[in-house]
Amino acid sequence: MLGIGVEKKNAERAKAILRENGALLSGYGAKSDEKRVYFPVSKRIELPFPHSYSQKIFPKKQHGARSLREQGLSSFDIVGDIAVLEDRGKGDVKKAASILLKTNPRIKTVLLKTGGRTGEFRIQQVKWLAGKKRTKTVHKESGCVFEVDLARAYFSPRLSTERLRVLAKVKDGETVLVPFAGVGPYAIIIAKNRKCRVVAIEKNKDAVASMRKNVAANRVAVEVVQGDANAILPRYKADRIIMPLPHGAFDFLDAALKAAKDGCVVHYYSIGERGNPFEKPLKEIRDACLRNRKKCRIAGKRVLLSYSAGLERAAVDFTVRRL
Repeated sequence: MLGIGVEKKNAERAKAILRENGALLSGYGAKSDEKRVYFPVSKRIELPFPHSYSQKIFPKKQHGARSLREQGLSSFDIVGDIAVLEDRGKGDVKKAASILLKTNPRIKTVLLKTGGRTGEFRIQQVKWLAGKKRTKTVHKESGCVFEVDLARAYFSPRLSTERLRVLAKVKDGETVLVPFAGVGPYAIIIAKNRKCRVVAIEKNKDAVASMRKNVAANRVAVEVVQGDANAILPRYKADRIIMPLPHGAFDFLDAALKAAKDGCVVHYYSIGERGNPFEKPLKEIRDACLRNRKKCRIAGKRVLLSYSAGLERAAVDFTVRRL
């Protein structure tokens, strides 16, 4: 069986990236030696750190994974010690929740998605299924800790790789603006790893309360500003702007361009049609730059995640210049 080996310090990141790219084989466990961890994979992908592929024999998982598949659940999100299931109508979610608690000691609570993300703050609707009755947890990512209440603020563990990709592009000395900052993952991970000014803007008061706690817990310098990004962004001049609001970032592009220094890099996120996810964000970017008498150069674009049957989440990086 094909396996990928990584250094132990990179094991959690590797697992997350493999899962996000549909490469991690379910039904089999990982194995390790003194220096490396090996994961069973269905295909080869590139990781942003040293890795190697080889043929390995992997142990079969206990009945838990098979039982989950029988309940129509091949994947789920884990935030801290909370598992979040999605009911696709193919099995018994109560039974699946019980299996998760029995086979994953790390999981203390199981929640069920009861609909899409709703309201101004795109909060996931959830209900309790099993375990401890709570929606608040502490999630660890990239050497940082994040308190988050999943019933009150948006957080996606599936974007951990994207947050590290953006971090790798940030240089010391930059002024970085993060509107729609949520509980602070982008802002705090950058502040933890770079010597730069980071300003995090968020309108949701519950997310802001958690973000302030997270800034203190991680001992970083982040300026947390509560309010409407359209009003706050133009008060600053930025070298880099991160806009992780795929459903509505276009409404804030004019304000972002007003805050952009000459040469500013903008990381823009959007939801586009599967097969052509970049048409919509590229038009939004070019129209906004034309309105604001700016030049834009597309520096990179990539598909992040499947959003639904016909939609994908896309990222476009672009540089802003004066005419």
